[in-house]
Amino acid sequence: MTSLSKAGRKRSDKARQAILKATLALLDEKGFSGLAVEAVAARAGVGKATIYRWWKSKAALAMEAFMEGVSDEVSFSPSESACEDIRDQLIKIVALYHGHAGRILCEVVALGQSEPDVLTSLETEYLDRRREKVNGLLDRAIAQKEIRPDIDKDVVVEALYAPIFCKMLMRLRRFDEEYISAHFDLIMQAIRL
Repeated sequence: MTSLSKAGRKRSDKARQAILKATLALLDEKGFSGLAVEAVAARAGVGKATIYRWWKSKAALAMEAFMEGVSDEVSFSPSESACEDIRDQLIKIVALYHGHAGRILCEVVALGQSEPDVLTSLETEYLDRRREKVNGLLDRAIAQKEIRPDIDKDVVVEALYAPIFCKMLMRLRRFDEEYISAHFDLIMQAIRL
């Protein structure tokens, strides 16, 4: 999100941080369906109009707050192996989805079945950004000759992450570091040089 609002006015970073912090707290307390822009505005000490000027919908606001809230938990320092960085990120995501973040994400996906703008925000504000980061790691793995250059990166990303979402959404057991490492190794066997 840029620092300019739709009207071209520069955002106050202090107000933005207050809004995102309030949104994340309310998501944790009430879930996505219980999130109200009025409550966010009151907790952040801003006007409701400010929120609507900066975010096109409640879903867009929630996704930006979610992204901001989980960014530290899924970040990692690059190692010498891009493939091992992907494994580490998968393990961090599994740990993250076991907590409140997973509950919120499940609720957003469920709500998105009847509210298409929610799924659009999930895709553009969260999934596309995650996909970009993984594509960068795959590019690095190709450059380091860890994996084949002829892979379809979109297929590999889906193969790596879809089972995590499936297990999270279905609340299936065996959703742990051991499972994800075995899954990662299976995918890597198919694409290594």
